Amino acid sequence: MLRAAEAGEQEHLQRVAFDIFAAALGAHGIPAPDFDEQRRQATAVIEKVHAYAGDRLKTTFHVPADLEEDKTAVLRDFRRERVILRKRRDVADFAATTNRNDDARPIFRLTY
Repeated sequence: MLRAAEAGEQEHLQRVAFDIFAAALGAHGIPAPDFDEQRRQATAVIEKVHAYAGDRLKTTFHVPADLEEDKTAVLRDFRRERVILRKRRDVADFAATTNRNDDARPIFRLTY
């Protein structure tokens, strides 16, 4: 149902859900984050990187302004990905961390 909604409606519903969550946190004395806080902080970091690196920067960083722009950026990045086939196999280790202090953390290895 949510997927069928327009991007503006989806973002509005996300904000409403976020506000409800933030209010619930605030009711228990937990500081609630702002909906756009991550976007603002990422923008500030990008501005500092651009200011420091100047013309040496080979990559352009950008924070999407809204959900529609975010979706477009994800699809654009996905289209640039390439599959590289080679004879040598790569290994990926997956580990789940828990609050346990023992060595009983589950781990498995995937070789492809």
